Amino acid sequence: MANAKHVEELNKGVPHWNQWRKDNPDIKPDLSGDNQSHTILNDVNLSNANLYGTNLYGTYLSGADLSGADLSDAYLRDAKLCDANLSSADLSGADLSGADLSDAYLRDAKLYDANLSYAYMYKANLSHAYLYEAKLYGVNLYEANLSHAYLNGAKLRGVILRGVILSGVILRGADLFGADLFGADLFGADLFGADLFGADLRNTKLRGADLRNTKLSHAYLNSADLRNTDLSHADLSNTNLNYADLLNANLSDADLSSANLSSVYLSYANLSRAILNNANLSDADLSHATLTDIRGLETANISNANFSQALGIQLEEIQKRKTSNSIISQVKSISDKNQNNANGLNLLCEAIEMLINESQLNLTVNKNRCRELIEIAYVVSLKKEESRYPKFQLYVPDKEYKDKLNFMISFKEQKNENYEKTNNELVIDINLNKLATLASIGLGIPQSCCAIVIVENKSILAIQGIIKLENEDEVFGELLNSQSNLFGLLLNIEAPGRLNIVYNFKNNIKVQLALVEGQVRINYDPTQTPLANIIFVQIAKNLIKNNFTEKEVTINNFQLIKIIQRVWHRILKLAVDFGHGSQFVIIQNTATDKFAKNLSHYFNIDQLTTQKPNLGECIIKFFKRYLVYKSSEGNKDDIPKELLTEYHQLINSIDSIAYLSTIDGSIILDYSLSLIGFGGEIKNKEDLKDNCFELAADFGLDEPLFQESDSSSDLLNKEKSELVKLFIKSPLIENLKVWNFEEFGTRHRSAARLCTQQELDPFVFVVSQTGDIREFMNLEGKVRVLGPLRPL
Repeated sequence: MANAKHVEELNKGVPHWNQWRKDNPDIKPDLSGDNQSHTILNDVNLSNANLYGTNLYGTYLSGADLSGADLSDAYLRDAKLCDANLSSADLSGADLSGADLSDAYLRDAKLYDANLSYAYMYKANLSHAYLYEAKLYGVNLYEANLSHAYLNGAKLRGVILRGVILSGVILRGADLFGADLFGADLFGADLFGADLFGADLRNTKLRGADLRNTKLSHAYLNSADLRNTDLSHADLSNTNLNYADLLNANLSDADLSSANLSSVYLSYANLSRAILNNANLSDADLSHATLTDIRGLETANISNANFSQALGIQLEEIQKRKTSNSIISQVKSISDKNQNNANGLNLLCEAIEMLINESQLNLTVNKNRCRELIEIAYVVSLKKEESRYPKFQLYVPDKEYKDKLNFMISFKEQKNENYEKTNNELVIDINLNKLATLASIGLGIPQSCCAIVIVENKSILAIQGIIKLENEDEVFGELLNSQSNLFGLLLNIEAPGRLNIVYNFKNNIKVQLALVEGQVRINYDPTQTPLANIIFVQIAKNLIKNNFTEKEVTINNFQLIKIIQRVWHRILKLAVDFGHGSQFVIIQNTATDKFAKNLSHYFNIDQLTTQKPNLGECIIKFFKRYLVYKSSEGNKDDIPKELLTEYHQLINSIDSIAYLSTIDGSIILDYSLSLIGFGGEIKNKEDLKDNCFELAADFGLDEPLFQESDSSSDLLNKEKSELVKLFIKSPLIENLKVWNFEEFGTRHRSAARLCTQQELDPFVFVVSQTGDIREFMNLEGKVRVLGPLRPL
């Protein structure tokens, strides 16, 4: 309860009050619980005063002396405290949200559980301050001093800490999810158990910091100084550490799966028991590093890595792996051979055997049984002219995941001579003499959502049951990065003499080997190609530019690009399933504005739209809701209704675009994925002779073309020419092969002709009636064609 006399003195004005304080130095003012909201108290002397629970909402306290004052539980929302002296003040539980604390002096201040959300703290001095469990959401700390501050458990999600002095800071268990720490000085900082998921730590100084048990997944640590840093048990999965300095760092038991460690300095680092599944260690220096009991190195990219005098690893094995030829190159050599129908099946089996030998998959059937299964499937496919032999799919799982399958039908123990007991379950054996068994089980099994599971039972091929192929990882599994557990072989029996075999690796790379008219060929997913990645990044750039303000922080641009990839995967898969053939044309936004009234120059089209459905708008609405959901502290199992609504609206828009492929003519969108029009045909008749070339791209199994460890922010700043150099490894002038357009129909030729119009800068997906997809784009004045492709 405030002292009435003290309140009376303060109400006489700041000059009177300050003189009264000077005349009565032994009095400790008691203004607790008083209401001084929106009053002007600039330069007031309130040192050591009792202001517990005082209402100072919107009060002007610039230059005030509040040193040693008790401001616990005070209401200081939107207060003006610039240049104020709050050293050693007690602000525990105080509400300082939106307050102006620029240039304020808060050394040794107690801010336990204080609310500083959206406060302005430019150049504030918080050295040695106590900020346990403080809420700092959206706070501006530019050029502030937090050296040796105690921020244990503080809430700093998404906070911009660029240029902040953080040396020796204590951030144990702090929430720094998506925080911007670019170039920050964290020398010797204590970040034990902190959450730095998706944080920007590029060029940071973390030398000697304690990062044990930290969550650094998807963070950016490019060129960071991590010398002598303790990162034991840290989660660094999908983290970008490109060019980081980790000399003598402790990474024991750290999870580095899918991390980008290219050109990283790891000399004398301790990586014992670290997980390196699918990590990129190209050009990394691991000399003298300790690699005892390291896990997953066999799946990592170690090209040009230096392992000299590394401990706990056989250098001979590494050298052998570094010099071995790519398995894809070997399989390509098979597909390039001249084949006839009889030889084609043998070459397909040979290619599959190579994949089995070189990959890390341990299939439930051996090489010989696999060859037998392919032969059985081929014979069944030849009988497809009979209606009782429909198309269906066989699945040979990886042994590690066999027991995780959810069977729709599992063949349990029954008294029947066709069954053989194995592991308390029964399986039906199949062979070339029992084709009717396989075909009858396949009868009525839709290939798109079900598969027959094949295992080996005492050296005999056998059917274990039937599974559903739908993604069950999460509600948004189709559009987000959900991991599939269907690793192994997926064999499609489609048409007479035609087989499609998808080999699904553990690093989420998929390769389809197809036997078509006796020829073996390799298909790739159309959304995981160099040309597609170039256009997807450009689409993401346009969506962010048109839908995010400069103040909004998009913490995961990579996720947006992945959503765009998944959106197009669904569109193209539906277009293939419809079997009509189609043309999806994407032209740049500036071109749309310029030629909106003159599209007839390029397209014979009447069905112009009012930008509905606006696919890009639906993507952004869903993406924004999803970011809020991911950054919230609530129960992640309780998905907000608004997020589900945006998700279903996005799916409906995707499907609407895909259904337009059943109409003759082009579907035209701009770089923001607004629908411009559909139907009609491309009109220009440019000569394609010597102007259209196949794209010789370097596809490999070591890593996807576009990974989360890539700096998506940097990608969005790149021009098209820079993206071309990034995604297309070899110079475009090499291996030029003229595209034989005369072998293709109207859709393909018109797509190539449209791509000669550089002012439109178009990109075209062409889906043929057979399901093959080709991509068209103009690169350096020449039309490039990539295909055939298949949505995998």
